Amino acid sequence: SLFLFLFCASFLFIRKNRFWKSSLLAGLLTLTKPFGMIIWPVLLIEWFKSSKRSWSNMIIILSLMGISCGIYLSLNYFLFKDFFAFQKFLEMNWFKSFAWPWVGLLESWKRGLQTPEWSTYKIYIGLAEAITSTLTWLVAFFGLTKWAKLRLSYALYLFLGVLFFTSTSY
Repeated sequence: SLFLFLFCASFLFIRKNRFWKSSLLAGLLTLTKPFGMIIWPVLLIEWFKSSKRSWSNMIIILSLMGISCGIYLSLNYFLFKDFFAFQKFLEMNWFKSFAWPWVGLLESWKRGLQTPEWSTYKIYIGLAEAITSTLTWLVAFFGLTKWAKLRLSYALYLFLGVLFFTSTSY
């Protein structure tokens, strides 16, 4: 998918200290979906850790971050008269709304275990979401501990990705 390509290419350029190229790809990544915004803190951390950092790169990073987020939100406003229209689509089509991760996790387990009859609702909305979210946090826990020895930027992306993924309620 386009998102995966932009994500991988942006990380590749981050690792090669080509921050303006990575920023350009991160901007396009942000335009594909709101989840793309979590690459920006990773880019900033890698810039701070880099021995080749320059303030002109920082200006480019911050400018493209602001421009891409602004374009995404403005497009929502232009089309739907609401900067955060994507939240309404999540609620209308997937019955999801933003909430603390533990709220969605507990609600999923309740749906999966307390729905009396076996149905697609119990399986897909309850058990599948509960198991997926629980396993995601377990994998993140092991990834964020010293066993994995991840770079700080990778650990941050992992944490923010899991947080973003599981911060929904049904």
